Parts: sequence; structure tokens; C-alpha cells
Amino acid sequence: NGVTESPYTGQDLADPASCPDGVVDPDNPQCQLIQPVIFTGGQEDLGPEESEQKSVGVVYAPSEHFSINLDWWEIIIDGTIQTPGLDELLDNYDLFAGNFIRDGGGNIVAIDQRYINAGERNTSGVEVGVMANGEAWDGIWSINFNGSYLIEDKKKLLDTADFGENLVGTHSRGNIPLRWKHTLTATYGHDDFVHMLSQIYRHSYDDETPPGIASGTINPPGYDGEVGSYLIYNYSLTYNGWQDLQLTFGIKNLFDRDPPFTAHQNDYSPGAAFDPRVADPRGRSYTLQVTYDF
Repeated sequence: NGVTESPYTGQDLADPASCPDGVVDPDNPQCQLIQPVIFTGGQEDLGPEESEQKSVGVVYAPSEHFSINLDWWEIIIDGTIQTPGLDELLDNYDLFAGNFIRDGGGNIVAIDQRYINAGERNTSGVEVGVMANGEAWDGIWSINFNGSYLIEDKKKLLDTADFGENLVGTHSRGNIPLRWKHTLTATYGHDDFVHMLSQIYRHSYDDETPPGIASGTINPPGYDGEVGSYLIYNYSLTYNGWQDLQLTFGIKNLFDRDPPFTAHQNDYSPGAAFDPRVADPRGRSYTLQVTYDF
């Protein structure tokens, strides 16, 4: 990709070489406001990501009506392609001093936020699944559960840097490593009808802190820094009574749950107060599916 130059119009940036974490302090001559140009886009020397993956699991199935599986996995990605966040550059100025471009007088005139091969990312977790089925009231029922527990998600910004803190349960820009998420589905079929009820759950996580709150400039009422959990139910009814024709009526988000609030602004849904990677903002909706075999 080409390189885009955009002026930084925020009122919260100071020179991190002279001011800790680049936070503006009008009373400190070393922490005055700067508004450099921001470089974004491609790098000619960008290389590919490489990964190593491990997994081990066990399945216990004492009968055809019940089984449980447990899987541990680990993914190590080297040379991860990332866009360094401005706060990452500020917090790690010693590592990224070269990204702050200065003029002959030592003043910052531009900050380079183009794509880089940024060190390494290690992620590990456990997947669990349960399946059960049987007969009841002249019908057939089944239950399926799939859950994912994230153990660790750590990264280092450069090969020479140390690993940062565990990012599980936080907002980590391009990814949201939720501690726990699961889907539970129950079905019951009787005569020509099949009922399906599903539960979808996403655990809460620490929100991205807006610059104004981080610097103490603003203190909005009600903001607690956490994105709440998200739990919805979906229901569908399928009719198979006609030859070659199947009708399915569904209700998504049965109880019309709103997505949890997030202050994240930079991508996916800037300013929308929700993140579509975790929650659906559309509320309760209805579906109708017609399937015809010929």
C-alpha cells in the first residue's frame, strides 16, 4: 500500500522524549501540545508472518448418546504484521524512537505508524465440547455445548523486547481476546416439527481507555472502563411436513438485548459505542427460510 500523511488534530499529545508517556501538561514547558503528521500505510520491507501450532485433546464417548471433548492448543506467531498504536509508541518510546521523525531543531514533525513486523505473539487456550441426545415424549432431543477458555495472549513489540502483560480479558486493538465464550444449543423434534433454542455468551473485558480519560482531562459520568458481558438467545421452528419443501421461522436475540457499551473509537465501528466482533447491534430480528429440493 501507499503511504498516507494525515495531520494529528488531537489536543492530548506531547513529546515522549521529554514528557512521560507523551501526556500534555500545560504547566510544564517540556509537555506542551504537539500536532505532527501521522504516516500510515505500507512498508516496502514488510515480511511474512510465520507460526508454530500445537494441540492435544481427548474425547470420551461412553455411548452414542453422550460424548465430551477437551482440547488444549497453542499458537506462536513470529513477525506479526501490525499497525503500531500511538499509545504503544508512546509507552515504548525507547524501542520506537526511530518512529518519531524530527527536524533539525529536534522537534517532532511526523510519527510513523505504518505496518511493521512486530515481534511475536503467543496465544493458548482450552476448548471444551459436550454432546448428548435421546428420546422423550415420542420425540428426539439433543444438546450441544461448545466453549472456549483463553489462557494466555501475550506479545512483544520487537524481537529484542520483552513480552508484555497477558492481554486476555482486555481490548488489544486488532483482536479482543475474551477470557470465555460459549454456544449452547438444544433441539427437540416431534412429528414434522423441530424446535431449536441456542444461547450465545461473550464474557466481559476491560475497555480501551480514551486518551482524554487516560490523561485526566475528562471524567464522564457512568464510565467504569469495562465492557459488559453479552448473552442472547435465538429460537427457530422448522416444519418438514411437505415433500421437498422445508420452512424455518426464526427469532434472533429473543429478548432484544442491547450490545454492551464500548468507548473504542479507532476501527470497525468508530463512534458507534459497540463492537461488532463481540455483539450484534440490530436487536431482535425475525428470519424466514424456505428450502426446496428438486
